Amino acid sequence: MMIRRYTAGRIRSRAGLTYTEILICLILIALLAGAIGAALYQAHERTGRVHVRLTRQQNRMELVRLLADELRFATQINALDSTGITFFSPRDGGVTISYAYDDGAQTVSRSEGYGIPETVAENVTVFSLEAETVSLQGTNYLEGVRLTLKIGPGSSQQVEQYLELMNLPEM
Repeated sequence: MMIRRYTAGRIRSRAGLTYTEILICLILIALLAGAIGAALYQAHERTGRVHVRLTRQQNRMELVRLLADELRFATQINALDSTGITFFSPRDGGVTISYAYDDGAQTVSRSEGYGIPETVAENVTVFSLEAETVSLQGTNYLEGVRLTLKIGPGSSQQVEQYLELMNLPEM
């Protein structure tokens, strides 16, 4: 049973909502949706930044692993300076391998023999290679390598890796 009131010539029912109440509910829902949307946007942006940072870290560690693996088998060091190294590797039938850092393009490239250089790392802002060489029987071997590497503009993370290489030939 509904109760009806007569107010100033109008009939008003208690069972429904007024336009003002509906409008207030819609405004509250819009504010809530806006707050949730802003929070989701911030979380998405944060996730994107973490993804970029992790990708850079993964690229950095992959380059360190690749260089360390190949340098462990180096038997003749042909050229070595702070931005690159050329060496002979007896693996895969024997091949001369070169790593070079291009400061302008901010890339590290790798080439085999006289082949076309292949980019193995991009956005490299710092690359420094130091090594101690030992000469035995007219052949230069690596005793240790210090690799300093920073990937990504604005990145504060820099890895300095000392690779203890045991690639000296057996005597």
